[in-house]
Amino acid sequence: MLDSCQSLLLGYGGHPGAAGFSFAKENEDAVREALNQCTVIPHDTTDFYDLELQPDAAANTLRQMDQAEPFGKGMERPVFKVSCNIDPSHQAVFMGADKSHLKLILPGNIQAVGFGVSAKYINDGKPGKIELYGDLTWNYYKGNATPNLLIKDYAIA
Repeated sequence: MLDSCQSLLLGYGGHPGAAGFSFAKENEDAVREALNQCTVIPHDTTDFYDLELQPDAAANTLRQMDQAEPFGKGMERPVFKVSCNIDPSHQAVFMGADKSHLKLILPGNIQAVGFGVSAKYINDGKPGKIELYGDLTWNYYKGNATPNLLIKDYAIA
């Protein structure tokens, strides 16, 4: 896309995971028009994950991941699928000043946190049977480390 309008750009670059560019303010409309002319191939909307995870195996899985670090380009952190049944009235907490973030308490007292997903969760009727997709990390708090799933997305099971 950026190659197609390179004559309008001051500079550009990147890699398959990210790109950046700069242009003179007076070229803004021309750059927008050129980029809007590009064919965009929609991404695959199939749920993507690397491994299924049982919440009670989270700590052991994280210890194994610690040994595989560092993660980065070419060796990304795995995306996990966690299927669970929760009681939204007791295990769902809305966080943040605007309550836009969601925290779910999974079996085994594992926390799953989704930033900006509260509205979707509420609009979906606060489902109790869901499949979470996310990144498994350690949450460090007051000297304790506990498994935490950073929710990237979810599907109603």
